[in-house]
Amino acid sequence: MHEIPHPSMALNAPGLYPMRMWNTREVADNVTPIWLVRNIVSVALSAPETGKLAALVINCHSYVTEDMEILGLKLGTGIYYKDISKFNKLKNRVDAIYVQSCALARGEKGKAFCKKLARETMANVYAAENDQLVPNTYELGHLKPGLIDDYEGPIYKFGPGGEMTPQTFKSVLAGSDQSY
Repeated sequence: MHEIPHPSMALNAPGLYPMRMWNTREVADNVTPIWLVRNIVSVALSAPETGKLAALVINCHSYVTEDMEILGLKLGTGIYYKDISKFNKLKNRVDAIYVQSCALARGEKGKAFCKKLARETMANVYAAENDQLVPNTYELGHLKPGLIDDYEGPIYKFGPGGEMTPQTFKSVLAGSDQSY
């Protein structure tokens, strides 16, 4: 379990154990990407002192093809590559985005998705290449607000310029660029 910077917002898909942050939301299946962006901006503007979020946590499944190519995120009505440009309204409103989703950074399409999200938001985006494990019930019961579960496998930081850097999770939280 790792601490996320404050103020933070968590977006949770229904049916998943929720990550709890300063602001937490379960995203209903009928929420479109543009409405989701408007909600994130509204929450960021209400953040004390800064008017922005230090972190946005996205907790959902990924859409994949039969050959395991990444298509997007199963959040609301879905967030696909074509939708990412709508997230440009998050520029200067979010410092870092932590995606708790299976294999979002897998393959060329997954990495392209993450790079575009980082460029559009001008935030650092952190995503894993491997499937993510669900902690056991005991661990989840001890997951306090402001914490997220460990990432499994290789993690990448996608910078605002779209550059990709391998990370260890400890280096993600420390803000350094240590490689595996």
